[in-house]
Amino acid sequence: LLMVIRFGGKDGNPMFLGSVDATFFGYGTVVGFSCVVPAVLVTYCVGGDPSHVELLLNCLGGVMFCALGSVAVLFDQGSLGDKKNMEKLLTSVLENLGASTSFNEGGTLLAVGILSILAGFVFLADLGFISSNPK
Repeated sequence: LLMVIRFGGKDGNPMFLGSVDATFFGYGTVVGFSCVVPAVLVTYCVGGDPSHVELLLNCLGGVMFCALGSVAVLFDQGSLGDKKNMEKLLTSVLENLGASTSFNEGGTLLAVGILSILAGFVFLADLGFISSNPK
């Protein structure tokens, strides 16, 4: 998911998720949990037990990844928000030049949406498993 967001834009550029806010939310979610998940896995490898912080991280990860996936799918379908004046101007310039008006490679937004929603469900399933099976 991290590599798709990083290289999923046109010509290998980072993806654009519809607005600057959504894009930063997506980058922050993916990069943040790319740092947290290996730390949790290393804790398990050295014999650590689940803690309350891990329950909170799983809940937060499930909600954030599901929200990221929903935003990506909505933007892919074209039903997310209005176009701002600057985006309209840039799109019209690109159309006049005969260039592509998409900021992302075809299909990458849908792929990010599906993978994010699946990752969110994995975090929520892990939350349920840890909650029902405390050590």
